[in-house]
Order: sequence, then structure tokens, then C-alpha cells
Amino acid sequence: MNESKVQHPVLSSKNKLKLAVFGLNVSSGCSMTNLDNTLKIEWDESLEIAKMAELIGIDAIIPVARWKGMGGDINFNHRNFETFTWAAGLSAATEKISIFATFHVPTVHPIRAAKEVATIDHISKGRFGLNLVAGWNEKEINMFGLKQRSHDDRYDVAEEWLNLCKDLWSIEGEFDYHGKYFN
Repeated sequence: MNESKVQHPVLSSKNKLKLAVFGLNVSSGCSMTNLDNTLKIEWDESLEIAKMAELIGIDAIIPVARWKGMGGDINFNHRNFETFTWAAGLSAATEKISIFATFHVPTVHPIRAAKEVATIDHISKGRFGLNLVAGWNEKEINMFGLKQRSHDDRYDVAEEWLNLCKDLWSIEGEFDYHGKYFN
């Protein structure tokens, strides 16, 4: 996608074990707690942690895709940054670390996602990664007016979704696509 790419940190690292910061974009990160010293979900906080992770040699930053909290006293992950926009911002502000976006297939049309991915790939100079989730949180899927598919159907949709994106990234000019789930 991007001709002026730098080496992708995750793919080019000599380390067999890859290290990533996970859940930096959601309140409390991945800790179910209401303690005061957890992530506040402020842009300056994300930027500071991303730059520190890059400085110490962490390979990647991978966000959690959420649309609402889990409820209850803690309301786990109730505040969060949308992952594509967040990844674009972090990509522009860093130089070496790989930045991912995470999303659930039913919530993003492949044409839109393909364009967003290509754009962030250019911003990051090839350091962008995509964490594709077939969809697991039924309440969040329902927020989009969709019904949760069966486990196997979700993975069939995800495979077709990704194949369409690959075509959008690689086929020059207009084309027609006719699949089981996307046309």
C-alpha cells in the first residue's frame, strides 16, 4: 500500500517474542478496577505512553474495540477511543512502533475499513496493523441494529470481509464483487 514504508516493527523484529501494550485506549485498560490511578483515557496520556513504549522497544500498541461499558459499579471500559482514528493519531506521533486498530467485523463495512487502513498505512509509513475480531459482544453488535451470528458464520463473514478488503487494496480500477455476505 505505502511505497515509502519503514520496516514493520512486528514483522521485522529479530525477537521471537513480540511485546505489545494492549488496551491503552479503554478506561482502566484491561483491569476491572475502579482505582484512581488507572488509565483516564485522555489523548495526552495515550501519546505519552505510546512514546514511552516506543522508546523502550515495545513492538506494538493494540487497542480494544468497545462501544459501551460492561455496566455495574466498575462499568469496565465505559470510556474509550475509537480505534481507527486513535491509531492514525498515534501513527503520526511515533516513528518506530507498530500501531494497530481493533474492530469487530459486523460494525465496519469492508469498503470503509479498506480506505481507513490504506490511509493509516500511509500515515504510519507501513507500521499499521489490523486486529480483526469476528464479533463477540452481542450487546454491542445489537447496538448497530444487527443480530449476532453463530460462531462459524461470524468467521465465514470475517473471511469474506477480509478477501474483499484485499481485493480493494490490490485490484486497480473498478471491479464487481459478488459474495455470500457482500456485493
